[in-house]
Amino acid sequence: MISGGLSNTKKADIKIKNVIKSLDRSDPLIIHLQDYEFIPIEYRMQIVAGFNYYIKIKIGVNTDNKYIHLKIFHNLNNKYIILNIVSDKKINDDITFF
Repeated sequence: MISGGLSNTKKADIKIKNVIKSLDRSDPLIIHLQDYEFIPIEYRMQIVAGFNYYIKIKIGVNTDNKYIHLKIFHNLNNKYIILNIVSDKKINDDITFF
């Protein structure tokens, strides 16, 4: 992976599941979704001064076709910060820069 470029798409693993679990659900970007379970599906990474994670997430267990993409920054102090959200995504939508 080249610094600044996106990695190949990978299936969400335990590391990504833990990233999602560690998020502050009261963050203004996702507070409207705090009653839903976040189920990470796949992700891509970008090396910056830390890492950006672009993660495809299914919203809720009993919802059909409700997905979002989250951009999360993992800084050098080991903190996770939500940078952006793209709503109204579908399961087949590619994860791209946003």
